[in-house]
Order: sequence, then structure tokens, then C-alpha cells
Amino acid sequence: MSSTTKLKMNYRKFNTIWTTVVAVLAVVAIAATVVMNFFSLSMEIFLGRGARVVEPDPEMSNVDTAYYESNAGSTDELNERTNQTAQAIAEQGIVLMKNNNDALPIAKQSKVTPFGYRYGNPIYGGTGSGSVNTASSRIYTAKRALSEFFTVNSDVEKAMDEATARGLDSDGYQKPDEKTGFEGSTDTIIEFDPSIYDGLEDSANGTTGIVFIGRSGGEGGDVTADVPGSAIEGKGYADGTPHQLAISQDERNTIKYAKENCDKVVVIIDSSNVMEIGDLMNDDSDVSADAILWIGGPGGQGFKAMSEILCGDVNPSGKAVDTWMTDIMEDPSMSNFGNAEYENLYLLQGGYPNPVGDPTEMNFIEYEENIYVGYRYYETVDDTGGTFTVNGKDNQTYADAVQMAFGYGLSYGTDFSQEIVSTEQNEDSVTLKVHATNNGTKAGKDVVQVYYNPPYTDFDAKNSIEKSTVNLIVFEKTDDIQPGAAQGITVTVTKEDMTSYSYAHENSDTTLGNTAGSKVYTTENPTTNADNGLTLSDLRGVDFNDAKWDQLLDQLDLSESDLYVALAASYDQTAQISSISKPATVDFDGPQGIVGAITDATEYTAYPTEPIIAATFNKDLSRQMGCMNYHGTTWGTAFTSLIHDTSSATGVATLRRAVKNMSYAIVNSRAMDGIAPGTKISYRISPWKIWLYSADAAAAILAIGMTVVMIHRTKHAKANPDLYKPRKLRSKKKEDEQPEEA
Repeated sequence: MSSTTKLKMNYRKFNTIWTTVVAVLAVVAIAATVVMNFFSLSMEIFLGRGARVVEPDPEMSNVDTAYYESNAGSTDELNERTNQTAQAIAEQGIVLMKNNNDALPIAKQSKVTPFGYRYGNPIYGGTGSGSVNTASSRIYTAKRALSEFFTVNSDVEKAMDEATARGLDSDGYQKPDEKTGFEGSTDTIIEFDPSIYDGLEDSANGTTGIVFIGRSGGEGGDVTADVPGSAIEGKGYADGTPHQLAISQDERNTIKYAKENCDKVVVIIDSSNVMEIGDLMNDDSDVSADAILWIGGPGGQGFKAMSEILCGDVNPSGKAVDTWMTDIMEDPSMSNFGNAEYENLYLLQGGYPNPVGDPTEMNFIEYEENIYVGYRYYETVDDTGGTFTVNGKDNQTYADAVQMAFGYGLSYGTDFSQEIVSTEQNEDSVTLKVHATNNGTKAGKDVVQVYYNPPYTDFDAKNSIEKSTVNLIVFEKTDDIQPGAAQGITVTVTKEDMTSYSYAHENSDTTLGNTAGSKVYTTENPTTNADNGLTLSDLRGVDFNDAKWDQLLDQLDLSESDLYVALAASYDQTAQISSISKPATVDFDGPQGIVGAITDATEYTAYPTEPIIAATFNKDLSRQMGCMNYHGTTWGTAFTSLIHDTSSATGVATLRRAVKNMSYAIVNSRAMDGIAPGTKISYRISPWKIWLYSADAAAAILAIGMTVVMIHRTKHAKANPDLYKPRKLRSKKKEDEQPEEA
């Protein structure tokens, strides 16, 4: 061999390097394929879905498929209307909790001094699918709202703008950990150190202090308390605040500062959750507020509504939809609060009844309070002679335990009285005619709330029937009623709605699942892969119990992977089911409107949170929101049951029911606009799947090619060892390296 010949890499080293490279590529390719297919619906949102192929039935060409008429107008008109709806909800949902000595309303352009971190950093909604894009130009901020209606203390506002807030946890004060979107809710209590207001006393004199207190809450995190699994378990907050829904020391000191330096103090509660506000309500407390306004999660337009109410342009008419208790931790719902963890939960296919693999880490909360939630608990205990435990004291009264009752809310200058003037009943219902009269000095809205008080009989006791002594059965909101005027309201109570459930009476069969005797058990295998010539569009308007549904479901192909994606992975959309021509549907609306975190949209109307919507007690307004949100969206829901048992008749029957429930809603929705009966719908392969499978193919070709190369190289190296570098041997022990003695 020539001394200038360059030796090739040792074949063992070559094989080791390329085996590692090929193995890594294989793992990445397999993982990417599995993960991307599992989240295929999300991939199709962000990377694009395959083109939809529509094959209409020629005989249906004359069918008018514009099933829904839209009067939304242009995009600008629609945006304006949705903003108006969001504002109207806040105007009618915000609750005036306290108003001593007519502290409110405040004269327009009078001087106000805002306080608190949540003035500049409000909580507009929830988290996750309820999150709000706070950078949207359509967001009406608290700063903007106050400045348009009042003269704002610029010195205090500047001090807050230049200050850094601090987040309170169990160890003390940290940097604020404000979370947004799908990060979950913030578990620290964020507020400014009240010392930032020192030296600004003169600027606050003669003004109305408006203190903003807020708490986040929503998808991705429970509020924090001294309970198992909590961030402050065993310790509480460092300043002595017992839990996240109590007022912190920084907030207390801010309110004290406002009381000492302002003419009067209004507290704004920016929280969808109930909070402990007993000290704010108590006139003898050192943090007592002159007025309290609960704005919940106000959405994009709610702070404008807040200012309208503060100045009296809008008379508040919201009513509380929760019982605001004095001691939250003594409420029955808190007895089991915490992150209890399953020890035997399995979510793997084939895991029932014999577990497969390791337990799945998931948490749960035991629900033991039965029907006694909110006012049903407090009213029933009080009506039956019971007492409460409040802040460690036993034998406390209803007045001690409840700060604000369900259905409560103040307004300005109204004095409403209500009278049932007539009743009519038939076999199914009772109709009441109520006169609501405004005996006050200002126009305003009221809510007719009808409650029923069921008797508790020996039969109820013997059959373990639970009943609340007080139950809201029907309600209706009035229009604006002028002073001295009245409005007649007619409400109908359905007798069926006053019945009580008994798990013991004719409901003794508690057998569940794929077991003989179960309500869902069957041995009759349903038909599959039938060729009945039906499409989902044929079922539009067909009764849910019509036999035609079974004919459609007989066409299901259980080997179609999209079938299970549609049922088990339908987050904000549903996949197509080709065997019944069910189209893929998209639903970008969350609880507060279009969800920017899902759609990447930046401009959309954010409605107030659900408690504020409920607090309007206005069904027409709630429906109006639904109609506004309906324009431009389709249909969707989350089917999260993991239905994948196709080996048993019960499993297939269960799957069919799930498909039917979903399909019935879709076929009778706007998702079918433009689709005539008999239309066949299919989808071409998605572009991202082409890229993915091409990458998989390239990785496979590389792996096969390199395997061939390594085999060939190994054989060649063994036949021609002088052409390859020798293998480097490991160092031997020192004694082995000594020369042998002659």
C-alpha cells in the first residue's frame, strides 16, 4: 500500500455514527407522525385542511340551500353591533352591591382618583378559551373609560404607571407572574406596594377614590387556598391572607389610604369569582367602602358600561347570581376543594376492566354537596332552624354567613314593588301575571323572580329525596319603568320543573357499562358499511327519533380514523366522517366570543363573562349575544369521550349514539348552509400530511440506504483491512504495558 493513500474511517466507527443518526431520525419521524396525527384538527387549523370535494345531487339543484338569512350587514356594521351587544350586557349585568349615602352616582367630569394594579391591568375575561386579546383596538380600557367621563388624578395615575407591582405568595412578595391565554390563571395576588402613593395626599383631597380589586380565574388553574395540591398548601399567603379570594394586606392598605385622603371611596370588584367582601360591606370596618360595584369579567366594552353606571347615565339593574358568603372556606363546596389525585385511573385502549400500563396522573374534586349549592344551601339551613360556622365561630345566623343574597342588586332612586294580580293553571303549567311598579324617583329596570317552596313529606324522607326550601323557577326582566308607572309581566311555570329526583324510586338499577343489565348493554351487533345511499344533508329537519337516522348510521365505516378524531379530539372543530358525508366543522367561539388564542385573530368582540351575562336576568339579551356570535361561525362542541370499543355490540352502539348526537346538531346548524340534500362530501389529503408523509418516506429511504451502505462497507472493510483505519483499542493497565523480561 502506498504511504500516501488516505485510509477510510474505521467501519465500526462509521456504523456507530450512522446508526445513531438513523435511529434519531426514525424516532423523530415516528414521534412527529404520531403527535401530528393525534392533533390533526389543530394541524389543519394552522397548516391548512385538504380541499373539500362537494358532489351535489343533480336532482336537488333547485333546492334553496340558504337556510339562514343574515342581516349582519358589512363587517364594520357587524363589529359595531357586537360591541353594542357586549356593552348592553355589561350595562344590565353589573351589580351595585352597596351605595351608602348615595355615594353614587358621581357627577360627570368631577375629580376621581383611581387606585390599584387592576386599574391599569384589568381582568377582562377568563383564561384558555375564555381569554381576551387585551391588545385589541376594540378593548375599552378602565383608563379610557374613566378619562372620558371624569377628571382623573394624573399624579396618582402616573405613580402607578411608573411603579412595579408585586406578587404575593406564601413566601412573601415576588415579581408579578401575570398569566394569559392558555397559561392558566395567576395564583399570586398582584398589587402595588401602597407606599407608591405617599406624598400624593393633596392630589387626592376632594376627589372620589375608586379602588380596583381583581382576581383572575378560569381554564388551567384553580384559585389558590390552603388546601392539598395548592401553591400555598400548609402556609397560606405570607401577609396572612387566607386564600386568593380574600382581600390582601396591600389591598386593605390601599383602601385605607383612599379613605383617609378622598371624600368617598368606591370599590370596583373585577372578578368573575365570588370574593370575601365582608369588611368592605361592614360600615364599622376600617376598610368599609361607601359603594361597591361588581363588574365580573367585563369583556371588551364593560369598562365603558362601568363609567356609565358610575356617572348615572345608566341605572344599574344587575342581580347577583351567586351567594356572596362571609367565609368562603366554610361553604360546603369547599369541603373537598384541592387536588386529590387518582391512584388507579387508566386511559389506555383496552384498559377496561383490566388496567394496562401505569396509572394516569389526573386530579379530581369529590362532589358531595348534592343540590345544596349557593342559595339552596344557605336558605335551606336557615329555613330548617340550622346555623352556620363563620370565621371559626359556630352557631352563626344567616345574616352572619351571607353578605349578599342571590338575586340581590341595587339601583339609583327606584323603589319597586311587585304583585301577582292573577293566576291560571292547567294540567302542565301555572301562569302568573305580575305587576311591577316603580314607586321611586328615577326610571330603572327590575327583575321578576318567582321561587317555589316545595313541601317535604314522609315519602320524601323515606326515599331519600333532597329538596331545597327555596328554588328559583322562572324570571323575567322588565323594561325601563318610569317613576309612578308599572309594567305587566306574564310568566309561566312548568309543573314538571318543580319535580324532584329520587335515586331510590324506580331507579334502583345502577348497573353501568358493557355488562348485562346495563341500560346501554346490547348483544345485537349494529349494521356497518351499508350502502343506503344517504348523506347527512338528507337528515336536515328529520326528527331525532326517525328510523332514517338508523339507516344513515348503518353506513358508518368503523375503520375510518376520522370517525374517532371527530368524537374524541374535537376541540374547537369536528373532523369529517366520509361514510355519512358529514362535513368538517369549525367553531372558533369560546365563552366570550371568538377566541384569538385559537384563531390568531386580533380584532374581535369580547363579551362579558358568564356570571355577568347571567346577572342581567335578561333572556332576550343573552339570546342576542348568541345570535351575534353566530354570524361568521359554524358549529362545534367538544366530544371528549374516548369511544374506541368496536369489538362489542355495546361499544358500537355507544359509538353510533355519539355520532348521532353530534350529527343531529350539525345538520340542523349553519354548517350545512349551501349543502343540498343528497350532497356527498369528501376531503383531499391535507397539505401538511403530504409534507409529513414525504418526510417520513425520505427518512425511510435514508435509513434503508444507509443500512445497505453500512452492510457493504463492513464486508469491504473485512475483505480489505489495509484500506481502513485500524480500530482504536482502549488503554490497557499500566502493568500490561511493561516490556517482557528476557
